[in-house]
Amino acid sequence: MLKLLFYIFFSGLSSLNQIFLPRFSGKNLQNFNAFQIGILGYKYWVTKNYLKYRK
Repeated sequence: MLKLLFYIFFSGLSSLNQIFLPRFSGKNLQNFNAFQIGILGYKYWVTKNYLKYRK
């Protein structure tokens, strides 16, 4: 039951990330500022947990 709740939560966060947060594909990571690195880390955390709790 808890696994399903986490799956729904991280699935929702993943959908919101795709809509509201910028895409960083094809960009040089060396030119990122601290805010962009924070967003990238957050997106990584959400994706990692989404894949962990999916069915």
